[in-house]
Amino acid sequence: MSHIYISYSKKNHDYARQLADKLIRLGFGVWIDQRVENPYWSEVTQTAMQDAAAVVLLMSPDAHHSKWVQRELHTAQELHKPTFPLLLSGKSWTQRYVDVTNEQLPDRSFYAQIARCAPHVPSHGREFEAADILPYPTLRFTGLYTCETVRGESTLRFFEDGFVLEKVAEKAPVKFEELDHRHHRHANEGHYEVKGRDITFKLSINHAKVEYQGIIDTDHLELEWTNHGTKKRGDGIYDFARAFNG
Repeated sequence: MSHIYISYSKKNHDYARQLADKLIRLGFGVWIDQRVENPYWSEVTQTAMQDAAAVVLLMSPDAHHSKWVQRELHTAQELHKPTFPLLLSGKSWTQRYVDVTNEQLPDRSFYAQIARCAPHVPSHGREFEAADILPYPTLRFTGLYTCETVRGESTLRFFEDGFVLEKVAEKAPVKFEELDHRHHRHANEGHYEVKGRDITFKLSINHAKVEYQGIIDTDHLELEWTNHGTKKRGDGIYDFARAFNG
């Protein structure tokens, strides 16, 4: 058990994100469920709760009416997980809690209590993702996949909503922030599908459809591709590199 599970309503996401970032800066591992729809997400969240060292519960009227939050709280109680409630708004559902209705992050005593249950290493905190939770390899979203191809160094970034971007480095290597979901230039776009360890996606490259398929491994993708414009085929291994600790 190595991470802290943050249970919250998606309407309180901004505060949950601030709290997660604070915990990461203090050296904790953090799981913050992004509520993304994909074939394995139910298994991911269940495993994340089972493996959690502690649970932080963000209480609010929205959280009180959230079936997800209530389910997570029930599971945490069944598994006897140390639980640390924070009252963000409304009334508390627990006898013991820390009041953060001023929307300020809790003071140092709160993190000291968590530290008794959850391991932490200063400057080595990070956000856990599905690939850290599942017993089999799956996509990673906190970095880039790169491979040398006939077009140059191809870089892929995957997003949890099924979106994928590709850019070929011209001079300097492609940076993580260059492949932003909303703001990107000179990048090829597409959507991917994952079934177990299998991945497929299509990109539009130089006005031609390029179809990719392959296998997800722990820190790389083994891909084959077909360019339906040039009729050429290729294959390669895209290695993963984490872009940040969060």
